Amino acid sequence: MANQAVAVSTVSAQKPSRRKSKEGGKVDTPPTVAVRAETEGSDPPTFSVHTGKQLTSFTEYTPGEVRRLLLKSPPKTCPLDPLPTDVSLELVDVLLPFITAMCNASLREGVLPASQKAAIITPVVKKSGLAVHVEEPQSYRPISNLTLIVEGD
Repeated sequence: MANQAVAVSTVSAQKPSRRKSKEGGKVDTPPTVAVRAETEGSDPPTFSVHTGKQLTSFTEYTPGEVRRLLLKSPPKTCPLDPLPTDVSLELVDVLLPFITAMCNASLREGVLPASQKAAIITPVVKKSGLAVHVEEPQSYRPISNLTLIVEGD
């Protein structure tokens, strides 16, 4: 919801999921190994503050609008969510005043809360069925799993 008005948001990568080897130990998947090898020793990303047009006035979200957006969100849960999505949606009327206040404050201040700037990134093969070079990072596209609040917009 709130990230529509925020010009720049940061996504921090979490450790990608790992699969288990036949021996039961965890191993990195080929895309993860390739990406880590390519970025090893690189400086962390930097982000600049948006200096373009600013949102100077807006109509605040009403609890009804926030409720409607949350209820039409995909029913998936992100590990970064404090509650599973189905539980959050069952408690939507209890949580609604707090979520609405957070969204409106985010729009008013032009800042997305740090807790909402994270995503779990999973590399997925761009074209399945074709000969894929699993060692090459460009063979994959990132899929971001966002929290319910950010996903709900």
